[in-house]
Amino acid sequence: GDYWFPVAVAAFACWLVACGWRLPRRSFRRLFVAWHAALAIGVVALAVIMGRDLTLQGDTLGLSIPLWWVGPALFGGVACAAAYWARRDARSPAQRLVAPRHRINRPWLAVLLGQLAVVFVLLRLGEPDGLGDQIGVVAAIGLWFVLPHALNPWNLVRE
Repeated sequence: GDYWFPVAVAAFACWLVACGWRLPRRSFRRLFVAWHAALAIGVVALAVIMGRDLTLQGDTLGLSIPLWWVGPALFGGVACAAAYWARRDARSPAQRLVAPRHRINRPWLAVLLGQLAVVFVLLRLGEPDGLGDQIGVVAAIGLWFVLPHALNPWNLVRE
């Protein structure tokens, strides 16, 4: 079915997070702004097409959040902030180093892969809308908090 699309989008988002530390500044700025602009345009288009029916429906956790006006405002605001940051960063005279992976990344990558395996098992084998499914959804959300630690260039000196 269409399950390839969320997987492809999530893979691109993970790649973009990695590029935040690993790509030269100009390339990353363009990708970052394009990503957020595309998200904002998509959410605005959905809000126009669907109107008040645009909601974030999280059946597993029992969530129903209306997005018909919050979505465009939130995604549009983030896209504007990304464009502002990119413009400010482009004017910055500081050179950014492209850092190699560090030994601290390995345990975080192991945690990330282990958590991904747990999410897969819980969502695949759990009863729909059951406790295993709910834990799997929360663990999947937690993946996005572990990902930056797994990709962070720990060996760079922070300014």
